[in-house]
Amino acid sequence: MQITIAIKGALSSVTVHSFASLWWQVVATPFLNAEK
Repeated sequence: MQITIAIKGALSSVTVHSFASLWWQVVATPFLNAEK
């Protein structure tokens, strides 16, 4: 049972991290291009 919870926690962490990275790229890229 604990292992299942740990796996779910790890998966949700990875998903959130990936989503945040993707969102940051989408938001930051036009901003960085405007700076140039």
